[in-house]
Amino acid sequence: GRGNPEFLKTLLTPLFFTKTPKMFNVNKIFQPQDLFAKKQRNENDSNLNAEDEEYILKEIEREKILREQKEAQTFFYLSQILFSLLEHEKVDLHGILKKVRLISEENYFSIINQTHFYPTLIELHQMGEIILRFKDELDFEVIDLIPRVLTRIVEKHPELRELNAFRLLVPEGNSQTMQIMQFENGYCMTNFIIEKRVDLQ
Repeated sequence: GRGNPEFLKTLLTPLFFTKTPKMFNVNKIFQPQDLFAKKQRNENDSNLNAEDEEYILKEIEREKILREQKEAQTFFYLSQILFSLLEHEKVDLHGILKKVRLISEENYFSIINQTHFYPTLIELHQMGEIILRFKDELDFEVIDLIPRVLTRIVEKHPELRELNAFRLLVPEGNSQTMQIMQFENGYCMTNFIIEKRVDLQ
């Protein structure tokens, strides 16, 4: 019955559980030097965090400058491609760069020495049909670098909107000299054909 000592023991055991967890050491409670050491570690961490914060802020600023430089450089050479299409239905990369070089050797070498110039061209080729639009024609925010720069170019030079769209094609034919360009800095690149697509919906 309920007066049975065994019954009471069973009832109260969960409330007075006395087994000490294996990893618990009661003596640690009476060691104030550990608390002092922890305080010292926290102070050191605070100092380290202050130094880290300064370093991180400098890195963020440096990365911001590099992003802005890359975007400005991308803006320049993509502008050269688009402006060439105002005069021609299609033009090859060699022709575009030749014209840039005739106007400015400095601009020519600035373009070919940008390491991101080459993967940008490959990405443009992989994008297929690239549609040009004003910002207010889009119902979404443009985040990626290439579409964002193209939108900025069209905003700055509204006459380029009439191109509507363009694409980069690999040149046909068996002549390797016609297909591959080798630059003074040792880089090689496909001599892409850039074609405007005015009628593309």
